[in-house]
Amino acid sequence: CGDGISSQLRRCLDVRCVGPNRRQRVCNMQQCSNISIHTKETRCSKLDILLNNQNNHNLLPEKWIPVKTSHQCIVVCRSLKTGKEEELEKVADGTACFIEGYNKSVCVNGICQVEKFF
Repeated sequence: CGDGISSQLRRCLDVRCVGPNRRQRVCNMQQCSNISIHTKETRCSKLDILLNNQNNHNLLPEKWIPVKTSHQCIVVCRSLKTGKEEELEKVADGTACFIEGYNKSVCVNGICQVEKFF
């Protein structure tokens, strides 16, 4: 559900290629339910499990929450216990974001872009 991004990349074998090498468009515009397994909250809640497995420690669980940043298309989580912040990953292409003055913007490769440019 939700918007997706269709992307096409061409590699020119001749110097005479005209136009952009990459084209993108928004697709699969289906309404999502209120519950999404790909939310920032879900990703942050899994952070403690991931860190404990990497360090092989049996630490007391920490609660991680998403942090609002100017980079809407990247998941950043903060530990309520220590205040430490971790940048996890880019959100999925097609995830809605907000650019002032535009009705529709989506994340593409970790950057919020206005849909009309696709």
